[in-house]
Amino acid sequence: MSKILSGLCILLLLAAFSPSTIKADPIEITTGSLTVSGFAGGPNFSFQGMDFAVAGTGGSLGNVTPQMACHPCATGDVISVNGQFPGSALGVGAAKINGVFFPNPLGFGGTITFTGTPFVVPFGSGIVTITQIPFTFSGHLLGCPVSCANNPAVFTVDLTGSGFAELELLSTEVNSEGTPLFVFRSITYNFGIPEPMSVVLLGTGLTALSVSIRRIRQR
Repeated sequence: MSKILSGLCILLLLAAFSPSTIKADPIEITTGSLTVSGFAGGPNFSFQGMDFAVAGTGGSLGNVTPQMACHPCATGDVISVNGQFPGSALGVGAAKINGVFFPNPLGFGGTITFTGTPFVVPFGSGIVTITQIPFTFSGHLLGCPVSCANNPAVFTVDLTGSGFAELELLSTEVNSEGTPLFVFRSITYNFGIPEPMSVVLLGTGLTALSVSIRRIRQR
């Protein structure tokens, strides 16, 4: 009897979410963010676009380049803010697509990818914050009742977008040459169009990066 009741509950939950899978053209994410802190746990995210909003937390650990590279990294190192979060466990949350609301607990799966511009780790001590690092974003997101590991998707969407990342590094020591060493603290990918002054700062930063790379190659 308990197995029959459990089966009926799953069917009712599927029906409550949607009678069929929602599919749509790629959605451009215009506002929102994704944050990863420390070396354990997955991302917290909130994305918004036209007739689309989704928020999730508690997913599996992804692959974020500065999280892996700065363990530790040193002043003058060239790294990127690339990141990828794949699999059937991108966390749980809620979503709204084209007026249809999918309540929590909605499980997320698929793959979301951030591709960022390389930058030079600066000189500093304590907590160092690096801002305005440009990235592009793409993804294929699934929403499933409770978990995408065990239940069929009630919606699938393709996502695109861009924005600027903010990276926090922590320096507590120096190497034998006196160069500061950093460990990863957090990264936040912020979606949206930058202000005009941010574009100017981006151009200046890219110029400084090219000069640094040339100096490294000349050594």
